[in-house]
Amino acid sequence: MLAAKNPSIKQTVDILKRLSSDRKTRLIYDAREKARMDERSRMRGEYNKGKMEGIEEGMERGKLEVARNLLAEGMSPEVIARSVKLPIEKISKLMN
Repeated sequence: MLAAKNPSIKQTVDILKRLSSDRKTRLIYDAREKARMDERSRMRGEYNKGKMEGIEEGMERGKLEVARNLLAEGMSPEVIARSVKLPIEKISKLMN
């Protein structure tokens, strides 16, 4: 076993055995570990949410850019709105 050959590992194993034998300490450790995992999960969720919002914002900007280009080519706002799936109000604002 590595613990027999390496004093640092042996010390760590001894501490782990001591801590795991104490119920109160184990409960505290478990609570901290759960809180750490919950925070990590929350952060991952927030990251994914922000990523999706960024993607949606980028898609909206892309649609507006296409709409501006089609307006410049003389296409009607109604056709553009249907084509890029934007409300006619947004297309009308681009015309001003």
